[in-house]
Amino acid sequence: MGAVVGLLTGVVLGIAGARIDERRRLGVTAVAGLGGCAVGVLPALAPAYNAADLPGGMTPMVLYAVSGAVAYGLAVAAVFWVLRAGGDPAARATARTTAIVLPVGAVVATLAGMGSAWLLGFSTTTSTWLVVVSVVLVFLTVTFAAARVLGIRSHETG
Repeated sequence: MGAVVGLLTGVVLGIAGARIDERRRLGVTAVAGLGGCAVGVLPALAPAYNAADLPGGMTPMVLYAVSGAVAYGLAVAAVFWVLRAGGDPAARATARTTAIVLPVGAVVATLAGMGSAWLLGFSTTTSTWLVVVSVVLVFLTVTFAAARVLGIRSHETG
């Protein structure tokens, strides 16, 4: 449903003559960063989903910390690589800004996800999972978009 609404909105804006400045690339930055995060957290999601025992008596917190660090690194690298592959002159500045802004955005996204789970009684229903994941994705998307805007500004002034 969301994809259909997005498509229709884009078509209407295109017909109306709205144009997006190609050098902004907010969507590309957000998708690259979210993709890096997704790949980074897969090692934590697979055992959590399967309720599998962790190897060697590893605690879940160690797994989450390692996955978070990998997700952070992959997100920053993905933003740089995708923008660089597109010939973006602000790729390095955006990656640097992402490296600074992402930890703060991740903490805010985590707190927002926990808050939404709390409002829904911490239930394990599918609807609660969808709400929490959606809230976290929105906050991370805003974080990557903000990193891009700040990266462009630092590149232009720099």
